Amino acid sequence: MKSQRKAFALLNPRDFESNPIWLVELPERAFATNVKPVGDIADYGPYVALTVYTLADGTTFRGYCFAYDCSGHVLFGTGGELIHLPAYDDRDSCSPEDAVTFAARLGRTVENVFPIRFRVSVTYYGSVQEGEITVQTKNR
Repeated sequence: MKSQRKAFALLNPRDFESNPIWLVELPERAFATNVKPVGDIADYGPYVALTVYTLADGTTFRGYCFAYDCSGHVLFGTGGELIHLPAYDDRDSCSPEDAVTFAARLGRTVENVFPIRFRVSVTYYGSVQEGEITVQTKNR
């Protein structure tokens, strides 16, 4: 596998189809380098990995997030566009306002989108990273 360095903001679905793991250069997040696919990441590096997202209505999207803490969720829209999901509270929820904007970018209602289940395509220190992203309630 030939090493490829690319601007982090320009990573797209084709990049993750050819290689599901990229190492992001911190702290600037300006560039990422593809990483040879492995069965289990055993290094605390800032890897982003191909992730499958399942919306409340059952629709699935691909995207990516940081494998080590499941933050920085980005879904690939139907045209390959990057749709960033602002999430807070240890990355498990987003504000009601952000949820409306995010759902509209997907052409859906908040109820059809949330909660969103996700599963990272690689294991990290022996476990599969997965979880659920919800909308913050007023009581939080």
